[in-house]
Order: sequence, then structure tokens, then C-alpha cells
Amino acid sequence: MYLKHFRLEKHPFHVTPDPEFLYMSPSHREALASIIYGVEERKGFIAIIGDVGVGKTTILRSYLEKVDRNQLKTIYVFSTNISSKDLMRAISVDLGVPLESDDFYGMVHELHVALIEEYLQGRNVVLIIDEAQNMPAETLENLRMLSNLETSKEKLLQIVLCGQLEFDESLNRRELRALHQRISIKTYIVPLSQTESREYVRHRLSLAGRKDMDLFTNSALNRIVATSRGIPRTINILCDNCLVSAFGARQNQVTGRIAREMVETRSRKTRAVSRRWSVAVACLLLAIPAGIVIYHSADWIPSLYPWMAEYRLDGQRHGNPGQSRQGIPDDIPVPRLNKVHAGNGPLERKEASVENPAGEHPSSVVRIVRKGDTVSALSKEVYGFFHVGMIGWIKKANPWIVDPDRIDVGENIYFPDLHANTGWKSENHRENQ
Repeated sequence: MYLKHFRLEKHPFHVTPDPEFLYMSPSHREALASIIYGVEERKGFIAIIGDVGVGKTTILRSYLEKVDRNQLKTIYVFSTNISSKDLMRAISVDLGVPLESDDFYGMVHELHVALIEEYLQGRNVVLIIDEAQNMPAETLENLRMLSNLETSKEKLLQIVLCGQLEFDESLNRRELRALHQRISIKTYIVPLSQTESREYVRHRLSLAGRKDMDLFTNSALNRIVATSRGIPRTINILCDNCLVSAFGARQNQVTGRIAREMVETRSRKTRAVSRRWSVAVACLLLAIPAGIVIYHSADWIPSLYPWMAEYRLDGQRHGNPGQSRQGIPDDIPVPRLNKVHAGNGPLERKEASVENPAGEHPSSVVRIVRKGDTVSALSKEVYGFFHVGMIGWIKKANPWIVDPDRIDVGENIYFPDLHANTGWKSENHRENQ
């Protein structure tokens, strides 16, 4: 849009990681050298760490553009939130080696055979994992097994892990300590200094065809550098927005005033978004206690949803005070379900006893837990439906239950009547009548 106006041949501040515009600060140069050295010397694991927007992906793409494809096979993984098996399949696709096994260890063996063949052909293989901070810990840990694929002298697979600062923190976790110990080379890409930030802007303008360096005044550059805090991606965004603003104002130069107005506009937008989120959170926090007050003062709610009555703070249902020692309102009568049959066998009744948590309900329906049973599934068999609010009632009658989805086979579960006072009847109840 503004190229001709500013005598530019191409856009100088694209946010895409274009290796052509790579600016080699000392830390960027060290990161690139670490990858080249680690791969060529078959060091195994290499880690590149840096904050968001410092140019990690640009470094990786710059490396990939310069490698000799006849001597090096590259596998680039950027969608990293995957399982160990999916990672193995991605590697096999790039290597052109179909995996016959569906077992992870079988996959590793097949990959080992393929890597040996590449080694015998005189080729090295590098696996590059971008955005490594998103990779599950289990998948990262299984990567360690791939580092064991080696000859008596050299690693068959070189692995470059490129991630944000939180990835470095993850490597210090106990479950990843074995992986951390195997990283031979670790390099950090740091934000640009103020001097480097100014050189970065001039470098990209020069590559875009701008021969003279007066497109940004010193005051404009100072404002952009101070706001960006040395993050190249942020510099690109700020500079591009400034050029758009200057073009719209028919100015031939980005002045300090334009840069200041642009930065202030972006800050206002950021604050506005932040305020909207703050208001939303505040409304939610106010709505919660208001809803509780309304709920505890409304008698019609338990009438519609009787299983929610136990959550009322006043312990009342339809104005009748009192709670049983199991937390169930005293005015809820015992079940009247008869001859109920479930899919895994008949429901059994037991008389109240000392061991019976529902002792005050001698006619409670008792279900013996079979393999694969859950509280929700059994509730559907007893009542004909299930609602999450029922779990609290059932757990009060069965205090041994910790996880409703993991109940012990052979245990008895007691199901109190949740619906008698409202006239609601389960499908099973209707059938038995």
C-alpha cells in the first residue's frame, strides 16, 4: 500500500519469519552456530530458548534454507501438542518410511532400522521441534528414547528443541530431568539492545530497497525502541503501523509525533480490552453472590429441581426446616421403587444396618457395583435419568465414594428417593406400577 510512497521495493516489516530479513545479533548468531555445530557433530539434543517474538523460528528457517539436502534429511514439526505415537508417525512420513507397528516401542525399532539405512547412505537426520513448550511432558520424555538410537560412535538422530522461556522451566521439572541431562547444547536468544534495535530497523529498510536512512526520525526511533523492549516482532508491528499512519497523513517521514500517537492509540486499545475483561470478571463476581441470595430465597427452585435442595444454605425445602444426619431433608420419604432390574443384574434391597450409610432409609435401593459401572450410569438405571446435582445426595448416602467415575467392584451403593415429594416418577417406577 505504501511502498511507492516511501520508495520501497518490498514490505520491510512483515511479521512472518522471513529468513531473508534475518538480523544477526550476537545471540542470534550464536543460536544459528549452535544448530549447525550440534547437527554436524551429531551431538544429539540441541535446545534454543527465547521469549515470544525474538526470532527463534526465523533462525530455524534460515538454517533449513542453507543445508545440503543431499547430506542432511530434515524433519520439521511445528504442531507439537501431539502424542508420542503421532510424533513417530510424523517422523516416518517425512522420512518416507511407513510404520507397520502400532506399538510405540515397535515404532522406535522400525525408526532405528530406517536411521541406520540413512547413516549407511552417508546422510545425517535432524528432527526440529518448534514451539516445544506446547509438547506434552510424556511426549518429551519419550523423545529421550530416540536419542538412544546410535552407533557405537555417533548419534543417528539429531534433535533441535526450540521453545519459549516456559519450556526452559519445564526442563527443570523432576519428570524431565533425564531429558534435560541429555541436552548437549543450550543457547538463549535474548531481546535486542537499544543500539541493536535501531540497527535492526535500518537493516530491514536497507533490504527493502530504502537506501537513505531518514525514513524514521531519531525521536520516532527512540519511541519505537523504548516501546518494543527489544522484541523484533514488536518492532515490526510498531514500524509498520507508523508507516501506515504516515502514509495516511501524506507524510514522507515517520516523525516523533506520529510514533507517539500510534503508540498511544495501541495503548488505549490494549487498556480498553483490559477494561472490558475487568468489567466482565467484576460482573461475574457480583452475579455469583446475587444468584446465591436469590436461590436461597426462592422456594420454586427445589420444586423444579429437587436434587438441588441439599445445596440450600438454610437447609429448608418448601419451607420445611431440618436436615437428616446424612444431609438429606427429613421430609424426603424413602424410595418406592420395586422390582427394578438393571442391565448388569438385578438391583438388590438390604435392610438398614450399622454398615448401611442410608440407615434411616431402610427401603433404599441398593446396587451392587459391577465392572465398568459408574455413579451416573447406575443413577440412570435406578431413576431413569441423571443430573450432576444428584452426585452430592448419592455421595452423602455413600461416604466411601471419592470419585463417582471410579467405584470399587463389589461395593454396595445406596440410592435415596429424590423425587417423591414433587410427584415425579422415574421410568422404572412407572413401569413397576
